[in-house]
Amino acid sequence: MKQSGFNALRIHRGKVWRRRAALMCAALCLAAGSGVVTAAAPQDGVLGTWVTPGGKSHVTIEAGPHGTYAGRIVWLRHPDYPHDYPANDSDQALAGRPKVDNHNPDRKLRNRPILGLRVISGFHWNASDNAYVGGACYDPTDGKTYHCRMWLTNGGKELKLRGYVWIFYKTQTWRRLSGH
Repeated sequence: MKQSGFNALRIHRGKVWRRRAALMCAALCLAAGSGVVTAAAPQDGVLGTWVTPGGKSHVTIEAGPHGTYAGRIVWLRHPDYPHDYPANDSDQALAGRPKVDNHNPDRKLRNRPILGLRVISGFHWNASDNAYVGGACYDPTDGKTYHCRMWLTNGGKELKLRGYVWIFYKTQTWRRLSGH
């Protein structure tokens, strides 16, 4: 049975529309399953640049291998030692020069520049705690490394870092650098 031109056109358009709809649906399902359309993973909220208390430094946190997170100092308010530095005669040579890791307990590492220094390492996301755990924080002002955990607050605008020594702890709040 031969269809009229109008009916044939209407059937053809209906088939095309159904085919396009099916292709779009398949593409959206495929993209959602691969993570293309989905939002960033909650654990990646820590990525970016953070301002430490008092605005003394900026630390950029990046994703590392095997789901870990680490951070480096990328900016210092005072990147050089003051010209009237030293605390003692052995530090005389540091006056006016870029700051180094001179409090590190390992003497071989005391000449490392503070800028670029990794101060956060080994963190991984723990969804049940809604926190980053298992990491360490290095404080270049005293050369000590602390077991730490960190978590986001205030809608991801603040990062809490808690360092532990035995049962004692201290918590700092870092602010996300605006525009990052």
